[in-house]
Amino acid sequence: MALRHYQASTTVETQLAYECEACGYEGMADVVGEGYVETDAPTAQENDAAARALDAAERRAWNDALSTVDLAPCPRCGATSPDRWRRWRRAQLPEALWWGAVGALVGAVGAFLLRQRFDALPPLVAALVGPLVALAVVATRTRRKRIRAASVRFDPLARPQDDDAGL
Repeated sequence: MALRHYQASTTVETQLAYECEACGYEGMADVVGEGYVETDAPTAQENDAAARALDAAERRAWNDALSTVDLAPCPRCGATSPDRWRRWRRAQLPEALWWGAVGALVGAVGAFLLRQRFDALPPLVAALVGPLVALAVVATRTRRKRIRAASVRFDPLARPQDDDAGL
């Protein structure tokens, strides 16, 4: 059975509601979400696979836009939610751990091939490289997300609601 490789990427530009937990600011935020998907599928399912890949990329773009607004600093007080950032980083862990395991395996095999014998070095390299790769993945994604969250623009016409409005 022949397989075909599919890649789909999309960008969503939208305006979403924003609320600051610290100062109570409410407004509308202009945000961009990005989604990217790679998949393999049998050539017999070519049309369905391409459409599914594009749908998955669009879902990821919307989820990215929602999480970016969620993590954006408040335009009034500059606060961000540490709990939201913790939840977002925790969601990154499964894939980061997977990449850490791949890094550990590559490091151990590389150490074995360099020394041509199995001693304490390959497991030691694996124990060091795996967590470092996982940490690097989370740190890189966090930095990229912080930059994107800081780029969220707020609609100047959407004024925060005052507590004493209408009195």
